[in-house]
Amino acid sequence: MIGNETKCQLAPGDQKSSDWATIISGQPRGNMKQAREEYDYIINQMDGPAPDVFAHVWISDKLLSIWGDRGWLGAAGKQDDTPLYGPQDVIDTWQPKGIMVENNDEMWFNSQIENPKWKNGFSMTYATKMAHRVMTLFEQHMAEQNYKYVMRWRYDIHLEKERNQVDWKEIEDIISDENTIVIPPGWNWGNYGCCDLFGIGSHRAMLLYSMWNEFFMGTIPLHANNEGSLRHYLEKICGLRLVEYPFEYLGIHRSETVH
Repeated sequence: MIGNETKCQLAPGDQKSSDWATIISGQPRGNMKQAREEYDYIINQMDGPAPDVFAHVWISDKLLSIWGDRGWLGAAGKQDDTPLYGPQDVIDTWQPKGIMVENNDEMWFNSQIENPKWKNGFSMTYATKMAHRVMTLFEQHMAEQNYKYVMRWRYDIHLEKERNQVDWKEIEDIISDENTIVIPPGWNWGNYGCCDLFGIGSHRAMLLYSMWNEFFMGTIPLHANNEGSLRHYLEKICGLRLVEYPFEYLGIHRSETVH
């Protein structure tokens, strides 16, 4: 346990093992193990060591989804057939170097934010911020230097393996100006937006990305969705450049039966 961050746990004596870090957040659900296999498929295309992982975990007795059964492809899934996982499952599956666990049902914003979509978006952006905070604590207390590159990820991202050949050296070159975020293509609903499932950037750029939560309630009323809010924040507030990389067959694992 480190300082006053009573909800954060870091592995005692662990060391930084890569120039890359992955911050992963959200509610662990759906086919998380297959999602990890698909993550490993693209990560194994790196020349160097795999990213160190830092996690924020939402726990709740219910499926945290505003879309329920009728959203895009069922969105996060259905209450009755989408498996939910706990912190130990995340530790076993993702082997994070640091983890923070919070009960979503006890958070202040559940009673303060009335719009259910805004509440859901605030919950997502808060979790991203906290996963980044776990990484920062590790850097401050256990690493001799910061990570060069950072990825924002989710527990349920679905990437078709064979269709995703990633040139990580090209991505490193793209983000080396420290002012660029690499994102998947599309998701620009209403002709203005960007995919909010994951992002890749330098240490500086992803620090700014992680602070989206601080500006979320000021930007979401201007747009119809989280994707518009994210692009507004990154481009107009942070002044970052967004570059689409051709990740393919991007979606969300909704249950153990989705392939």
